[in-house]
Amino acid sequence: MNSLNNIYNRHLKNKPGFIGGNVTLKLTVPYSGGNAHTINIASSTTSYPEFDSAVKNAVATWKWNFQAYKLTPTITPTSTISFNFLDNWLRIDPTGRTAGRR
Repeated sequence: MNSLNNIYNRHLKNKPGFIGGNVTLKLTVPYSGGNAHTINIASSTTSYPEFDSAVKNAVATWKWNFQAYKLTPTITPTSTISFNFLDNWLRIDPTGRTAGRR
């Protein structure tokens, strides 16, 4: 998460007019875990494509472990995750529930 906060804070500092917004990513991770096979920007309200790409690239480095959830090996999990960057607050909404930190 620190990498996302760093990206957000860097854009706040270096991009006049940037206030944040919502970036929603759609990703597919193999059952065996590891990095996402595919990751796309599903939507964004930031008006800064370079910010959206930086968020996407940071999430692409995350490691996933779905075997811990005992999923059937034939399943390739596809998820949509929303990141809300607003007023130095990062809120993540992967399942309708929210979590965040200042």
